[in-house]
Amino acid sequence: MTFPEVTDTVEVANNIDTLCQQREYTLYENDGTTAAKFLTLTGNPGGPYTITAKPDHNDHVGSF
Repeated sequence: MTFPEVTDTVEVANNIDTLCQQREYTLYENDGTTAAKFLTLTGNPGGPYTITAKPDHNDHVGSF
């Protein structure tokens, strides 16, 4: 899955993509609180970013 950097209306209106500084992304398990160790996020600041799933446990296969 690939996605662009998140923006907000102030950045868009002022054409400044770094107004709010770098954003931090965390990928979670289905419970929404446990960081997913089998998911990685790669890409340069500003995106696009790519999420890659490399599950090593059968419970994680197909959960992405």
